Amino acid sequence: MQNNLGENSQARATGNPAVTSAFADFSPLGHIPLAASKLRRWNELRAREGFLQELVSALEQEHDAAANQSQSQTELYPWSQRPILLALERGKVLVGSHQMPLNLADFRGLKVQVLREFVQKPILTAHLLFAGEYRQPETGQTAPVLVLTGGWEDFIDFGSAPLNLLGPDGEQQSITDVLAIQAGGSWLAVRSFAEFGFEDGAETAVAREWGELLAAATALDFWHARHAFDPATGEATEVIHAGWARKTRQGGDLFPRTDPAVITAVTATVEGQEKILLGQARAWAANRFSTFAGFVEVGESLENAVAREIAEECGGEVVSMTYMGSQPWPFPRSLMLGFRAQISNPGSVQADGDEIERVRWFSRRELFEAHSSESVVLPGRSSISRKLIEDFYGGSLDEEPTEA
Repeated sequence: MQNNLGENSQARATGNPAVTSAFADFSPLGHIPLAASKLRRWNELRAREGFLQELVSALEQEHDAAANQSQSQTELYPWSQRPILLALERGKVLVGSHQMPLNLADFRGLKVQVLREFVQKPILTAHLLFAGEYRQPETGQTAPVLVLTGGWEDFIDFGSAPLNLLGPDGEQQSITDVLAIQAGGSWLAVRSFAEFGFEDGAETAVAREWGELLAAATALDFWHARHAFDPATGEATEVIHAGWARKTRQGGDLFPRTDPAVITAVTATVEGQEKILLGQARAWAANRFSTFAGFVEVGESLENAVAREIAEECGGEVVSMTYMGSQPWPFPRSLMLGFRAQISNPGSVQADGDEIERVRWFSRRELFEAHSSESVVLPGRSSISRKLIEDFYGGSLDEEPTEA
């Protein structure tokens, strides 16, 4: 594979938006929350020796890419902007009053020197990750994004006195609650944050840009929490590649895994109308309905998985299907692959009684009325499932349908 990193370093260091420009939404669904809005051009960079140390060093001062530096420094830090530092705690991100991620790079309680010492030694616990680069939608300027995922008492100065973790009303607080208070922020579930990037358009560009980074950081955080040891020997492994891999004592590399799952909008012509079939899972409230989903089994193609899941869960016989797009779903490590499938036997579908409790056909008008009256709860705006339903509907469910 040709390496263009050196060729692009100076362009990116000057903030040239062409280097990291957004690519088109190839999905018929448009932009999907948590999905990337630009190409990743730093995969090789994160594997270079000294990269994470260089990022932490850049936290201490503005990194002047135009200064007279050695070639190695320029290649390790091809950005003109200072790093951004986020805090992530098991699927929650620290946000400010504007509900966007809070940058802790200038937080007075941050112990940068301790961070520098931390990355100088072999890392066994992934408390610091490189999530990627953030691109300011308005200017095209880019900056690397670091994420703290733990070690709060080591990296944050909470004062020399022992912390009192009782809240103002006597409730028990955690160390992360105290961090949020001192930083002037609050914790927000990444799943909830994803809703901010549901709509296309300039007004949601910032949320969409953050969505990709938070999806990657969340997936990495969950993976490190479960894979600190070599599955073959049980020995501790070392974090490498700025958090994107681990190394065994025998020198083998371990990489994060992604579990593919198909999620499908089932449609058919019923009594002369095109309708969508939604299912209510046994584990859900009686009025909550969604599209049909399931994991891809070993040795199975995506198409086979779609047909099998629909046959198993509602007895539908698929006669055609169309791939619609995909969504990373890092809770903890899924990739949702969206489809729209037509079935030939709408009159004989029924819930399997195992995973699915009830199935129901909806015309566009019925879908609008059920949603607007809140008699039915549909998937939230964070998921590709909602995108699939609104694609069938022909627009936002908050607006009346243009056809029946």
